[in-house]
Amino acid sequence: MSVLGVSVPGMSVLGRGLTAGLAVALSLTLGGCSGSEGPPPAAGDDGAVNGTASPSADGYDFAADPAKLPRDAAGARALAAVIAPDPAALGDGFVAATPYESDPGTWAVLDDACAWQREPLPDGVLSSLSRYAEAPGADGEPPVRVTLVVTVHASVESADREVTTTLEEALRCPDQQLGRGEYVTGLSSFGSAAGVRGQNSADDHVVETGQYTSDADGGPHPYTWAVDRIGSVIVGVSVRGPADEALATDALAGMRSRVEEALG
Repeated sequence: MSVLGVSVPGMSVLGRGLTAGLAVALSLTLGGCSGSEGPPPAAGDDGAVNGTASPSADGYDFAADPAKLPRDAAGARALAAVIAPDPAALGDGFVAATPYESDPGTWAVLDDACAWQREPLPDGVLSSLSRYAEAPGADGEPPVRVTLVVTVHASVESADREVTTTLEEALRCPDQQLGRGEYVTGLSSFGSAAGVRGQNSADDHVVETGQYTSDADGGPHPYTWAVDRIGSVIVGVSVRGPADEALATDALAGMRSRVEEALG
C-alpha cells in the first residue's frame, strides 16, 4: 500500500502504494461495479477520489527487533500464541467457543464461491492462529461471537500482500459465507497506511463492516472485521452480533500491544 489516498463507494484505500490487483479493483469500483456504500469519509474528505496524500510526521514508527522475529513455523506458532488473547481478556462473560483454536498450519481462504475455507499455509506464511470466543447477549439478544487472528509472515512484503488481499476480497465478494449457516452481507472496506490522515497505530489498518446472519442467531446483526499490520505480523478481530462498538477496537489495540512487547 503507498502514498495514494482514495475514497470510493464500497472501499476506501489510504496507503503507500497499489498492487496491480488492487488498482484493477479500484478501477472496477470507479466504473460503477460496486453497489455497496462505504464508511463515512474522514474529516475533510469529500468522499470522492482524492489526490496524493502524504504521510504525516506522526506516523507509526515501531520497528521489530530482527533478533526476535521468528525464523520458522515453530517460532511463529509460539509468537502467535503469546499475541492472541484469552477470552477473559475481551471482557466479562466471554468464554472459549467450541472449537477454541484453529490449526496454525492452515489459514482462511475466500474461494471463488465467496465462501471461507481453511487451507494449508502458502509459502511465505509461517503460522496463522485463530481463537474463538463468545459471550451471552443481554436481554434475550443473541450471543456476541469473536474471532481473534494472528498471522505471522516470513517477510513484510508477504504481510503487505495479505492487507491488499483483504481490501480486494470485500470488493470481489460483498456477500460471503463464513461457515455452515453463517453469512455476512453488504461488506465495505476502509484501509489506511501509517501517517496518512491520522492513522498512527499500525503500519496498515483495515476495517470491514457489514451485516451478519446465521441459522442459530438470526439477524441481521452488526459485523466488524478489523485488521492491523505491524511489520510481518497481521492481527485481526472479527465481532459478530450485538456488541459494543469498542469491542473490536479495544481487542485489536491489545493484540497490537502484545506484538510490540514481544518483538520490541
